Amino acid sequence: MPGPIKKFETSDTVPYDNTTSGLTGDTVQEAIDELAASLGTVGGGKSRFTPFAANASVANGRHATNQIGANASGNFESFAPNDMTTFIAAYLICLPGATVTGADIDIQVDYCAVGETKTQHQGSDTTSTYNLTLDQMTALEFTSILGSLSAGDFIGVYVKNNSVSGGVGYLGVLFIYT
Repeated sequence: MPGPIKKFETSDTVPYDNTTSGLTGDTVQEAIDELAASLGTVGGGKSRFTPFAANASVANGRHATNQIGANASGNFESFAPNDMTTFIAAYLICLPGATVTGADIDIQVDYCAVGETKTQHQGSDTTSTYNLTLDQMTALEFTSILGSLSAGDFIGVYVKNNSVSGGVGYLGVLFIYT
């Protein structure tokens, strides 16, 4: 049985079991970097992963995830990279607890910079569905609902699993940008 994740452990030190995913990385950071590369980083783009560390459980092997059960919801906080000049894409990185075709997952955001109201910008996607595979590292894109995202914005993310039996463990947000 894996030991607990240390509260301040970084993603490059957390081991990753790549048996099911087919990725080659041996740490969470290596797996994320590999996933980012496969998502098509273009034009000298960069990637930055911001983990959802608070209240993380160890429900997915050694991966620190925030588990959201079937027909349940959760809130997370993320941060747009300070060195971002052009926003390209954003993905929720997760480990599904079941294989589901057409999983109904709602994603809503409120985001703002310091000095702005907490709901300065809002976005919502309640119509997209996703194909999930049990224990396979998965990226759920939510780029379209971050239309006014700027460097240094704080992003409140609300996720609701409407139909995912077995729940989903969320690791954090992967940003692609220049």
